[in-house]
Order: sequence, then structure tokens, then C-alpha cells
Amino acid sequence: MSMKFKVHGVRGSVSNSSPEFDRYGGNTSCYEIEIDDCQIIIDTGTGFHNVELMRKQKDTVIIYSHFHHDHIQGLSFNKYLYDNFSPILLSSALCNANTLKKILETYYSGHYFPIDLFGQLKHLKIVEFNEINKLLKGKIKLSSTKLRHPGGACGYRFEKNGASIVTLFDNEYHDNQKQDLIEFCEGADLVVWDGMFTEEELLSKQGWGHSSIEKAHEFASLSSLKRMLITHHSPDRTDVELDKIGKTLDSNIEFAYENQVFSF
Repeated sequence: MSMKFKVHGVRGSVSNSSPEFDRYGGNTSCYEIEIDDCQIIIDTGTGFHNVELMRKQKDTVIIYSHFHHDHIQGLSFNKYLYDNFSPILLSSALCNANTLKKILETYYSGHYFPIDLFGQLKHLKIVEFNEINKLLKGKIKLSSTKLRHPGGACGYRFEKNGASIVTLFDNEYHDNQKQDLIEFCEGADLVVWDGMFTEEELLSKQGWGHSSIEKAHEFASLSSLKRMLITHHSPDRTDVELDKIGKTLDSNIEFAYENQVFSF
């Protein structure tokens, strides 16, 4: 196995379980990369509920792009999380381990959650990002880049055996990022792009921290990426609306949907 990439959650801001959202999915952000001896989860939105953690067979790592509700709210709702097997390592290139620990422990305790999640589950280990790179050394190459988003966010690039996957969700794309992101995405087999808005919607949502479907087109035409996956769909954008816009996309660009799988 080289790399398998699976989509578990595609919505931004809040989940939506209405019938009009069934085909693309209503869960918030969660993605998975599987290699021979490691399982890497990127963000734990509500889609994390459906991830089959393979802790008996593989090292399990969770890395966060950032910590808004739609990217962390599903952590506690995965039934496999409570099995007392090998440790699960949690980290982010956005901050140090102490900051991440404070954020997650606050979110999953007291007024916000009924149990002290990290107090009860001792196998949840929050570590520095360089510890993740040490664990993954020789297995997969992981690098990061800063994105434009309120509170900050990070994009990631995963490389193995000549194949590469880049995740750039929650980024308000601007021309001053263009060259850095073109270089970060150079030759990527798959780039996952935040397309929460259309250009028309962006007119009233400047500073909200998200890009557009049209900017995905623009960036894809300028870079050497092979395939682009647009995700972080607006929670109000129905299957019918996504289908309609999807017909206008170039052949190497598509909308993400839950349970979608790519192998490289």
C-alpha cells in the first residue's frame, strides 16, 4: 500500500442531516490517510464518528488544521476511541502541545462536555508536532504551511513513494499566498481545497476565512497539481446545487463527498 485517502466529513461550520444533503454528506470536516503501518486522521469533525480506528494493527495519529468547532466536535463520538489499546497521538503544526492540550481539555470538560475526556482516556497523548514527524520518519513525509483563517490554520502535505496529497481547508485564498501555495502543491496528485463560498457569496463574507469554488479553478489552472477536490461545503448548499455547479468544473476538479476514497 502506498497511500489511501478517505473522506469522512465535507461540511463547513455545522453539520446538516436533511435529505437534501445525503449524497455529498452532512458531516463536518474529517479525513483519513492510511499507509501500511500508520493511520493518520486530519481533523475530527462529526465525520470522525464513522472512522474505523485500526489501533491494533497500525500507529494512530490525529493532526489538526485548527480548532474551530466543526474540526474538533466529533472527537469524543467515535466508539473505537474508548478501547484501551495502543496510544492515539494528537498534534498540530499550528501550536505547541501545551496550547493544544489546553484547548481540547477545555472543550471536553466542564460546561461544554459531560465527562473529562482526557482525564478518563489516558491513551490520548497530546504531543509536539516534531514528535509526529519522528514517528512517521521513513513511513511518510509530512510538511505544513500556514493558511489565512481567523485564529490561524495549517495546510499539510503528505508524500510517499512519489505520490503526494495536500490539504488546504479553511483558507481565505489571497494573491499574496499564490507563489507559496503553488510551490507547496507542486506536482501533487491531490489537493483538497476549501470551497465553502462562491465569488458572489464572498462579497459579503470577507474575513470569514474561506475560499471560493471559482478560486479553486483559478489556482488549479496556475499550478502543476494533478487533481483537485473541493470540500468544506456550505451547510446550506444542497446536493442539487452542488450537482449544478459541478457541471461547470474542469475535468480534474470535483466536489468531495463522504466515503470517497483515493489510492495513490
